[in-house]
Amino acid sequence: MPGVQIPFLRRLDAPGVVVPGRSVGGQRRSSRRVIGQVAEVVDGAADVVAQWPVR
Repeated sequence: MPGVQIPFLRRLDAPGVVVPGRSVGGQRRSSRRVIGQVAEVVDGAADVVAQWPVR
């Protein structure tokens, strides 16, 4: 997914926010559904940040 770094995806996977499938070798395999979930998380975070007051 463009604009999203691998460490960020790992952080979403660890607590189960977004759970991608795994290959036989254990690598993450992101389906379109998982990519959509990541997009929702990123969009939601952007909305929260936009509401923070600027000091």
